[in-house]
Amino acid sequence: MPTAPLTPDYTPAKLSTAELFATVKPPDTPLLTAIQPRRTRKAAGISFYECDNTGNDHLNNHLHFSELTELSLELAAIFRHLSLDYIDVPTHHNTDTPIARQLLQRDTKEYCGRIATSSARIQRNTILRALILFSSCSYHATQYLEHSADDRVAWLNQLNTSGVWLKPLWEKDIATRMVGLMEQNLRRISMICEPEIVYGVVHNSYFLMLFARHEYSELSDELRLLDAKPYSWHDLSCLRNEYF
Repeated sequence: MPTAPLTPDYTPAKLSTAELFATVKPPDTPLLTAIQPRRTRKAAGISFYECDNTGNDHLNNHLHFSELTELSLELAAIFRHLSLDYIDVPTHHNTDTPIARQLLQRDTKEYCGRIATSSARIQRNTILRALILFSSCSYHATQYLEHSADDRVAWLNQLNTSGVWLKPLWEKDIATRMVGLMEQNLRRISMICEPEIVYGVVHNSYFLMLFARHEYSELSDELRLLDAKPYSWHDLSCLRNEYF
């Protein structure tokens, strides 16, 4: 399919140290290992995370679930305006969101072995992506509660998929813009963790699609052909593969 042109929005410059993060491999540490909260972070010297990276966890990403939850609230507020789907959608005072967070934490532990394979494991980025979606739009949390355990695992697996090296222009563009928004809000993020740790969260096709669908005409037209709803569940990428 034809690719959409780049939008003129802010795109951060790539610093010379971007290659440092391109070779990072995920550690062999248990998922969501508890650490002491980090509250004294410096925002200086932040390096741009190359948008063709894999989206796997940063080497130093050992964030606890509570930290990921707190971080998701900040990132959801930062990313929220990118998608027309999330405008005027209530995100506070909704009982589904905290319940979905609790269920996600349980599912992460219970179904870890079912998602992980010999070549992949559940990324902390995966948990953060899910939490960001819950915080961006409570309907994602409602869907999570309404679906079966197998469907929830499939959804997490969709969010667990790493980015690819060759991407359409819309995907590169929206990922670059999301990283740029993080760089504009370093102070808020650095109160929780080093910003470099979470740059890779944007490198997931399914995650990006949920933020970019209306802004890029070709992507929007494609999803309309598939009759994909604004808050499409885990079969969205399967629909795309079947159709094209």
